[in-house]
Amino acid sequence: MVLQNNKSLQVFVTPLPAASQFARDWQIPLALVLIVEVGKTVSNLHLLAEIYDFSPAELRVAAALLNGKTPEIHAHEMGVSINTVRTQLRALFGKTKTRGQAELVALLSRLPPLQMGF
Repeated sequence: MVLQNNKSLQVFVTPLPAASQFARDWQIPLALVLIVEVGKTVSNLHLLAEIYDFSPAELRVAAALLNGKTPEIHAHEMGVSINTVRTQLRALFGKTKTRGQAELVALLSRLPPLQMGF
């Protein structure tokens, strides 16, 4: 925790892929550093979409996984087939350069907690 003007701050760091629009000028992997005042809630759904170019459906899958839901439960709740969710999950793996669900969740959980805004 860092103190600035007697306020506690949290620091979050996550890899920023070279394919991200934020890194396109450099075309090399970078790190994203977020500094957030403790107690403030950061909605990062749009941030994730910008960083990793997630579609709205991919964001819903990512949020579901971060909230502890399985792909099967998410498919049932959204009224889509499990194959649809698996396709979206594979797209998430490709966009984040992760190789599995646990690695994806670990990467995405480095950001502040997601706010559900669907």
